[in-house]
Amino acid sequence: MSVIDSAVHEWARDLLGSEVKVSPLSGGANNHLFSCRSPEGELVIKRYREQNFGAEVSRRQAEITFLKHAFQTAPEFVPKLLAAHDSYEMIAISRINGDAYPAGASVIDSDVEAAIRFYRQVNEDKELIARYPIAAREGYLAISEHLAHIDQRLVALSADHVPADTRRAARTAIDAVKRRFDVAKEASLRSIATGEVTDQLPPENAQLSPGDFGFHNALRRGGTPVFIDFEYAGSDDPAKTAADFFLQPKVPISSALFEEVVAAMAISLPVGALKTRSRLLGRLLSVKWLTIILAPFDEARYSSFGARYGAEVSAELSRRLSLVSPQTLFE
Repeated sequence: MSVIDSAVHEWARDLLGSEVKVSPLSGGANNHLFSCRSPEGELVIKRYREQNFGAEVSRRQAEITFLKHAFQTAPEFVPKLLAAHDSYEMIAISRINGDAYPAGASVIDSDVEAAIRFYRQVNEDKELIARYPIAAREGYLAISEHLAHIDQRLVALSADHVPADTRRAARTAIDAVKRRFDVAKEASLRSIATGEVTDQLPPENAQLSPGDFGFHNALRRGGTPVFIDFEYAGSDDPAKTAADFFLQPKVPISSALFEEVVAAMAISLPVGALKTRSRLLGRLLSVKWLTIILAPFDEARYSSFGARYGAEVSAELSRRLSLVSPQTLFE
């Protein structure tokens, strides 16, 4: 039994008694999830992986803070935070007995409407949002900061450390993504220079983002989505939240809903300004999503990727390379 498993089992017994049964659930790249059941009840333990890649606030603290806020403002849309472990990077949350949204499946309009109700409810108290203590992960309020961040991600991409059978395709894909960024960057700088958008969003126009917001991080329970995974939540540019909501590739949202959704997300910014800023940021962030897909081509992230996929590393690298040229509504 690994150290992590020992810690999870020990805490599960503390929470639910000696008869608790612990079983793994599918988790993301940044966490392990465990279903815990006993005669005393059931819950889910989330154990965060060690990598935090230089973030000032831990993923655990960001999630705890958001869960507490969301359970007060939109309890029907989130699990309840039950406990947080003081020594390990773990939290316990209520179990959501629902169904995951299948990858590639269409999301019905009523679920999108529910997602926007959730977003609006957690942003309803403007004074509270103004005092929210945590900035979203990579929650830059300046377009120039996004440009610098994406450029940094691109610089880190390389084919030198991956299996030889994927290197040629990797170099071709990385070069294509860099060219795409150059075009988007030039257009963004032109829009700032002409005054179409401002580079810096005033802090008073920030809104609270659930972080990695989309139906890839939701379960459907009783006809309503319940959202999970708030490791990157915090105060953020609403244009970034809107763009990412459509850009997340696993469970895509119909581009026909863009105008309606962005209008509903406009709380601290006029609708027209948010639409313009969302489209501009969307062009940039579509490149960032490609760097996320190509994350294992960053040598610093490769070891954990290799451990996760084992003998399937080359196949998974090839699959990711095949995804580097998607067209989006921001093109």
